[in-house]
Amino acid sequence: MNLQFVKPGKREAGFTLVEVMIAMAIFAVGFLAVAAMQINAVNKTTNARKVTKAIELASREVEHIRNIPFYDEDVDLDGNGTVEKFDILPDLAVGQHTMNDAWTGLYTIRWTVVDDSPIAAIPNIYTPPPPNNVTISKTITITVAPDADAADILARMEMVKVWEQDI
Repeated sequence: MNLQFVKPGKREAGFTLVEVMIAMAIFAVGFLAVAAMQINAVNKTTNARKVTKAIELASREVEHIRNIPFYDEDVDLDGNGTVEKFDILPDLAVGQHTMNDAWTGLYTIRWTVVDDSPIAAIPNIYTPPPPNNVTISKTITITVAPDADAADILARMEMVKVWEQDI
């Protein structure tokens, strides 16, 4: 058997087990940091996709409401057998309205209609009364939230719709 002894103070080439373990620990910490950044990036991308979809849905609803006539003079909406000049379509009625997203079913779209805001109603000079006053503006606030959490509003838009009769 041939044994060689190293003189004290003289080192063999290579790494000791302690050096290798320290290097592996440093590598592991760096790898974990990169993995955490990747998870964070995926979460942010998912959230951005949800917000983008919510903004798209709110924009579609704004366009839908913008294209609805302020007053419908073609249909008997209240069912009394006559078509009045100042019949209001259901989507523009005062109050809160709700519908689910038909594409994905993951979002709830809500819009609130407030009459006479920002411009107050004016006296009716267009037809014999009733009505005595005519609404000429509505403020409509549209919000989009996930079905799972209605309080988590992802998109909010506000618009003013004005009757264009004399404007």
